[in-house]
Amino acid sequence: MKMRMKKFWFDTETTGTNPRRHSIIQLAGLVEIEGTVVEEVEILMRPLDGRNIEQEALDINGYTMEQIMAFPPAVDGLLKLQKVLARYVNKYKKSDKFVASGYNVGFDMDMLYETWFAVSDQYGPGSWIFSAREDILTDVARLIALKGLRLDDYKLGTVCDAFGVKLGLDAHNAVADIRATRELGRIVCEELYGWKQAA
Repeated sequence: MKMRMKKFWFDTETTGTNPRRHSIIQLAGLVEIEGTVVEEVEILMRPLDGRNIEQEALDINGYTMEQIMAFPPAVDGLLKLQKVLARYVNKYKKSDKFVASGYNVGFDMDMLYETWFAVSDQYGPGSWIFSAREDILTDVARLIALKGLRLDDYKLGTVCDAFGVKLGLDAHNAVADIRATRELGRIVCEELYGWKQAA
């Protein structure tokens, strides 16, 4: 029997780029079931104890040290995330999981795994999310290889601008980024494969 398609589009803002040395401070996600977004979640979390906080990262995502240290503990954020995921998948059923979707989503998954293992159970997000991932950056790479796409760089904001997806001044806010990523994914897949997807 065919299972319903379930995607968890998500993006993180972090205190740096090394999953073992830095922390998630914002996670935004869109729960998509059969092409329709049925829930949106934003989770703020305090950096893990002992993890580095790079000022450059804060300058990019727009948070101050005072703000992030006032966020709820990471364990509370993960409990909130688990409650959201549990509404749509059965963690004990191997065939009933989300596909993780995003832009360079491997980075976000690595950050999520490291945070999960640090504060939660030993199974990690794999109870809820398939190991296979849908990465829109990979589809952009296919456009480069197959259709000659050439841009100044392939950051999310640059690619969104090229395809008419509004991101603007909200770039590097996880909520804005993941909404734009999903819309970009729809456009890129149509360009590559001719797939018509719901907006």
